[in-house]
Amino acid sequence: MQFSKGFLTLYLNLIFGVLRKVSGYTSQVTGFLNQPIYLAVEDTMNYSNSVQTIGWKIGSVWIVQYTSPDPPKVFQPFKSRITYFAENNSLFIHQLRVQDEGHYVITASLTSGAESHSYINLTVLVPVSQPNITVQIEKLPSPTLTMNCTVKNGSDPQFSWIKDNKILVTNQHRMSTDNHSLRITNMTSSDCGIYTCFVENPVNRVEKQQLISAEHFQECLHPLSWVRVLVLVSTLAVLCVVGFLAVIFTVKRFKGRQEDDVQHEQGKDNTPDVGEESQDAQYSNLLLNNTHGNQEEVNSTYCIIGALPKSPVETEGHRLFHL
Repeated sequence: MQFSKGFLTLYLNLIFGVLRKVSGYTSQVTGFLNQPIYLAVEDTMNYSNSVQTIGWKIGSVWIVQYTSPDPPKVFQPFKSRITYFAENNSLFIHQLRVQDEGHYVITASLTSGAESHSYINLTVLVPVSQPNITVQIEKLPSPTLTMNCTVKNGSDPQFSWIKDNKILVTNQHRMSTDNHSLRITNMTSSDCGIYTCFVENPVNRVEKQQLISAEHFQECLHPLSWVRVLVLVSTLAVLCVVGFLAVIFTVKRFKGRQEDDVQHEQGKDNTPDVGEESQDAQYSNLLLNNTHGNQEEVNSTYCIIGALPKSPVETEGHRLFHL
């Protein structure tokens, strides 16, 4: 009989314990900084019509308490950015903050005296910030380049490197990377160029470029580069001189043609037309033809032409004609 009473007491205690506390499930939720998120709890006990109180906590800090049929009470500092829906015991956060990340505990007390506990682990992902690259050169025992790519903010950032828009092929003997750092030993001129560090996470992706030049490693200015520069500069200088001389020659030739055209036009104006003779030629012909004639014929000939000879012709001390 005593055994039966003890067994009955133990059985009732076990049943009472189960009714007093029923453990729920734990869910993993991921949200993004400054973005909204909806947190819901599955009603595994179907207590929607028998809930006495419901409470939400993050750690030990109260977020909301609800006792039917009273309106829900939202605590500070969540009041201005959280909405609670009593119909399905869910929480809506309008704008996530880093402080919202953590372990949420949801407790439901039923009118029967039972309790249900559910848990939510919320992770808030923060975008990675603009990276920064630091460069370190060690000359001894051999030229060694080390670049560190770092970010101030960002959840679980992942780093990668490229050179001159090409994927880097790491070599254990000369080139190595440990995610955010790149190390090159026994540097040569081929290691000079533009390196890019990429940083990304599920929120965003950013990049930063770094030029490795003679400022960091003198071998970046190898002789072949100078020869190419000198050849290029010399070629440009020769082309400029040839072009300048060609312009001068063209201008002079154009001016010469203009002068020839002007002289040709002037000579054309002074040249008599075909079939006509100048007055000087007529005077000469007349004088030659009338050398043996008398003075009156010569004078009458000059009068017919209507012009005087350029120099007076005197015969026997007298002028050939008088006006």
